[in-house]
Amino acid sequence: MPGNNVRRYKDRFPRVHGSVFVDDSAQVIGDVSLEEDCSVYPGAIIRGDEETVSIERGVQIMDVVFIEAPRGHPVVIEEETVVGHGAILHGCKIGEGCLIGIGAIVLEDAKIGDSSIVAAGALIAAGTEVKKGSLVMGIPGKVTRKLNSKDLGNIKRAQKEAKHKARVYKRMQDRDWASSYIH
Repeated sequence: MPGNNVRRYKDRFPRVHGSVFVDDSAQVIGDVSLEEDCSVYPGAIIRGDEETVSIERGVQIMDVVFIEAPRGHPVVIEEETVVGHGAILHGCKIGEGCLIGIGAIVLEDAKIGDSSIVAAGALIAAGTEVKKGSLVMGIPGKVTRKLNSKDLGNIKRAQKEAKHKARVYKRMQDRDWASSYIH
């Protein structure tokens, strides 16, 4: 159940589906929509204080991710995407079934096509458009090749594992564990 870590900003309120796991140490602020089967892992911050952040069904936001929608730049993350640990998404659009690698940065008005991988540590410059099924690496991020069936399987596996773990965390969070810690 959302606590003080899921809160409004002025007249902007989060909308969180009942199946969503939001860790107690994560922050969901303002005009943020989290659809069914999403998860927001420890230390993640999602801010919709200027524009909308729309996170579609099955998206997994891993530990210490920062997502912000600055004025004039909403964020959209489409279904079944995994946003890796420490990634930064700032006013961008991420397509369906993507994997955003650990520590990757995607800036304003960038668009990542469906079923793409942004490699760990990559920097996607503002306004960059990445075509469907691409592997993007480097600083600045460049498409290095098209994804193959093994790559697509790795995305699905990462998504499945994160979703399974989030369900376990959600069940634990929904229970009253306080008595377990009082002796």
